[in-house]
Amino acid sequence: MKLVISALFFGWVMSVGAQVPNASFENWGGASEPVGWGSNNLNPMGEFVITPTSDAHTGNHGRKGQMIANPNGDPYPPLLGCDVPVLQQPIELTGWYKFVPTNSSVTMGITVNGFDAGQFLNGSFGTTTITTEQSGYSMFSVPISAPTGAPTASIYISITLYDPDTASIGSTFQVDDFALDFTTDITDLSSTSNSLDLGSPFPSPFINSTSIKLHLRSTNSVKAEVVDVLGRSIHALLDRTLTAGVYDLTWEPSLSVPPGVYLIQVHGDTGTISRRVVFER
Repeated sequence: MKLVISALFFGWVMSVGAQVPNASFENWGGASEPVGWGSNNLNPMGEFVITPTSDAHTGNHGRKGQMIANPNGDPYPPLLGCDVPVLQQPIELTGWYKFVPTNSSVTMGITVNGFDAGQFLNGSFGTTTITTEQSGYSMFSVPISAPTGAPTASIYISITLYDPDTASIGSTFQVDDFALDFTTDITDLSSTSNSLDLGSPFPSPFINSTSIKLHLRSTNSVKAEVVDVLGRSIHALLDRTLTAGVYDLTWEPSLSVPPGVYLIQVHGDTGTISRRVVFER
């Protein structure tokens, strides 16, 4: 028994549990501060190293950081940060970036630190260093290690530029569309036995199409959908009752779909299962 389903998606899709707040920087509480994020802007002194930009990966806004000169002429680097409570251990942070250095010694750093419920560092950590200029948006990935101490209750994400040389003044980064991936793909563990299972998308990353197998051990009311970074349903793939068997779900994105990380969610009578897939052009 086989069911082939094609769907058109648009937008970014998040893993479940907890996500980066205001991950696409569309909500702004002031002239230079997006909701849910902090920066080292010195507002009274008029030193704004973190600012909004209309040059976004998706939507209307992204976030730009620029190395500027302080009143003494020394470089003042941009620092962007966000505290994210989590319900599960994250294993990866992804997002999109641009990086335009003014000299070869400038680097862009993206770091994740884990904290336990008492707000102590618990050894969960991830970092990536970008050294090559990227004038167009490109995806970054920060693998996050498991904690060596108590379970992770929150993570802190920081993005900055490194280089104390005055030649670095004018270097910039831009970021947009952050997402977290977690240790498990099963999003509803309330049931002791699931009557459905979902394979891994293949291929992933993919360019033209990807397929995933849905295994049903018994008759189920099945709903397959896509969720955006705010948890909203973007596209309904399937909503019907299926008998026991194996079904192939195939996604063939249209030309209007941007590359990125997507999550295919399948809801059944006994729970919900999600699988992450990466689409590339």
